[in-house]
Amino acid sequence: MSRSHLYSGVIDALRTDSGTQIGEPVILASSYIGGDRHMTKCFQNAMAITRAIGNPSLVLNFTANPSWPEIPENLEHHQTSDTLPDLIAKVFKLKLDQYLHDVKERNVCGTTIGSQLSIEYQKRGLPHGHLLLFLHPDCVPCTPEQVDQLVRARILTDDPVLAAIVKSQLTHDEKCSKGYPKRWCEATVLRENSYPEYTRPDNGVRWGTERLMFDNCWIVPYNPYLTKKYGAHLNVEVACEDAIKYLSKYIYKGSDRATLAVPGVHNEIDMTLQGRYIRPVQAIWRLMGYTTHKEKPAVMQLPYHLEGRHRVAFSRVMTREQIASTVESQSSAFIVWMKYYAANTDGRDLFYIDFPIHYTYVKNRGWHMRKKGYTIERLPVAVPRQEEHFYLRTLLTVKRRATSYKDLYTVNGVNYETPSAACRASGLGLIFDDSEWISLFNEIKDSTSAAYLRNQFGVIVVNSEVLDPQSIWDHFRDAFSDDCLFRISSLGRDLDAPPLEWSEEERRYDFALWLLRDVFQDLGLDLATARFAKYRHSWIVRERNALIAEAIDFDQEMERQIFSNSVTLFSSGQRDSFDTIMHTINNDLKPNTFFLQGPAGTGKTFLHKTLCSQFRSEGKIMLCVASSGIASLLLPIGRTAHSLFKIPIACTEDSVCHIPAQSQLANLLRRTALIIWDEVTMQSKYNFSAVDKVLRDLCDWSELFGAIPVLLGGDFAQISPVVLRGRREQVVNACIRSWLGWSSVNPLFLTQNMRVINGPENRRFADWLSALPYTPSMYGSLVIPEWINSTNDRTVFREFIYPARQLQSLDTSIFHD
Repeated sequence: MSRSHLYSGVIDALRTDSGTQIGEPVILASSYIGGDRHMTKCFQNAMAITRAIGNPSLVLNFTANPSWPEIPENLEHHQTSDTLPDLIAKVFKLKLDQYLHDVKERNVCGTTIGSQLSIEYQKRGLPHGHLLLFLHPDCVPCTPEQVDQLVRARILTDDPVLAAIVKSQLTHDEKCSKGYPKRWCEATVLRENSYPEYTRPDNGVRWGTERLMFDNCWIVPYNPYLTKKYGAHLNVEVACEDAIKYLSKYIYKGSDRATLAVPGVHNEIDMTLQGRYIRPVQAIWRLMGYTTHKEKPAVMQLPYHLEGRHRVAFSRVMTREQIASTVESQSSAFIVWMKYYAANTDGRDLFYIDFPIHYTYVKNRGWHMRKKGYTIERLPVAVPRQEEHFYLRTLLTVKRRATSYKDLYTVNGVNYETPSAACRASGLGLIFDDSEWISLFNEIKDSTSAAYLRNQFGVIVVNSEVLDPQSIWDHFRDAFSDDCLFRISSLGRDLDAPPLEWSEEERRYDFALWLLRDVFQDLGLDLATARFAKYRHSWIVRERNALIAEAIDFDQEMERQIFSNSVTLFSSGQRDSFDTIMHTINNDLKPNTFFLQGPAGTGKTFLHKTLCSQFRSEGKIMLCVASSGIASLLLPIGRTAHSLFKIPIACTEDSVCHIPAQSQLANLLRRTALIIWDEVTMQSKYNFSAVDKVLRDLCDWSELFGAIPVLLGGDFAQISPVVLRGRREQVVNACIRSWLGWSSVNPLFLTQNMRVINGPENRRFADWLSALPYTPSMYGSLVIPEWINSTNDRTVFREFIYPARQLQSLDTSIFHD
């Protein structure tokens, strides 16, 4: 598995002797087309183009038309356009290329200086292209007459061919959220912060059915030339200035999704695949390698980072020496920019953000003088709570050159240790002020509770630009903590008392900071990241990992008593199995994965519970899972395997369980002394493969299940894995015995039926029942032997199982196993 991490983090890890994991599994990067990060990047690029050349002038939406003659001409008599998505994709691509040539090269709408294109897909599968056009200032429609030359929203009676296309392709139906039908309008009206109100005269033109008649009020704005040439839904509108963010977000909103939330899991790949709806045409479009987004001019995202904080990549199989060599050779465009200034004298009057206008960057080759073309550059956004990262970005907007980090942090000949210190130097003229937030809290501090103030303060710090949150906290700490002494008194013994020498003020201020920590945690932040001093005392003694807290929530003495009583009731088979398991675990022998085979009634569950009591009596963590919800209820704090291990519903050979390495669940699994997994014979082998892979990764251990002891249990005579319409050999291939890890599993057997009451008839029935799965002559239809009691009367059957006299006694012990 590939990994990535910050350069400084890798070097720090290599300098330790712990051998712990370095980095994190690589997330879904912005290079993945259609992902959330990619769409965000496209939106930010769009805003960069807008900042550089102004707002877009026109908005165009071009949708494929399955009635284009090129499509039916290539269909067989039994085919429809829906059955050939590749045909629709190819025809639309040809039409789209010609359409882009018309508007961008031939300038049929005016001279174009920039554009943004995004391809999307309707729910019925037809592709359509969203296009924003940036026109030369001389071509921007600024008067009603100029708008009317470009855009129409009415039927042109002098052109019957165009009128027919408009009626079929550009007429809204009655189910519309866009405000149709529009009102009559005799002349185009331009509005300051809205789309124009186009000319829609009541010229008597009507069409439709008796139930619903259409007129000019239902017409989607269009360009006559483009509509007639392409014979499709081609909406053209004049853009308003205030709509730029909405338009850019709309065209880069990404695919439709049906979301399924999985509590406790945050994985960017899952977020992209969470019910994503991929249409056939969309799949073909991607397989053909057609572009989904296009911008002109190009936008370059300029990286910037603190010293040693650039991201490096390495392979997990590398040695420490190979990792060190690999990361040392990796750099960034920002570092190479400073090295360029150190080695050259040109370009020194340029800011970092202006550098790509005159120079071009090639990975592994560095910066070179640009020979042709140009790009628009942007610096990724940073907010004050990112502290030094924010100040570094600010510094790059006011300093023209730097040969090193030391040079960058030098102002008027004085070298500063950090970007924040350099920004506050008087020579740069930068002013930072939190006066607005101080004014806000001055206004509300006397009329709201301390808890409300803390919550509001946390929300402001997380979501707004607060330059010095610690200073604001110190200024209003009396208001933020005025309920803390009462809270301390109310909690009493639940609190780990602070030092006796602490004053009352020290207690309330520190406890308030501890409460603020909880506010930030709920908002996804910690005190250090929010630039706060840490509280001095840990007020409540509890396990911070909620999953671990639940797993260790037991009485060790009670578990010790349960174990002592249970072990005396073991059968010889249970005793042998127990001793084998404990000997292997206590002596750290490998392999330490077991399979406990036993028919119903042989005491598998009893052995499971006894093992739980043994480990818990020693304060160790046990995890009990089963393949079904009913089976999990028989185990102590039992859960389904899918729920605990995050096994994918549709598990395949390549599936993995998505458990982040630093999550609470990952930490729980690393601390687990034994996993009991019951009813495994009914699960697919791929489930065990997925769990094995994630445990090996989390524990950084190549042994089966990451060297965590695992006791599997089940009965091969019972239900096999379900394979939809599968043959016998497919079912056998899906079971756990076909799993590659099965060869490392130690088999254990229980054969003595513990539920059989002494007596020849009961023993005879138990032997007959156990022979069923293993006797070929008993397969298929079976005649119940005469010596086995049977009845067709449900009342008799119910009375036999639940005698009325026992039910009337109110003695619940009759239901105990």
